[in-house]
Amino acid sequence: MSEKLYKIVRQYENDRKPRVMRKNLTIEQAREHCEDPETSSKTAKRACNGDEVRIEKWHKANKHWFDGFTEQ
Repeated sequence: MSEKLYKIVRQYENDRKPRVMRKNLTIEQAREHCEDPETSSKTAKRACNGDEVRIEKWHKANKHWFDGFTEQ
């Protein structure tokens, strides 16, 4: 039997459509990703996607978000 695979989905507080961030992960990889403080607007400190935009401004525009995982 093959191993189950998971995907990371970013959920937003506003009406913005959820976004798939990563695919084809093991359960361990998915958990590791979601335990990273940078995968939640409440704990992230860096600008998203390496942009020069200040994280506070990005958060305000996108409201709160977090990454979760689900089976593919």
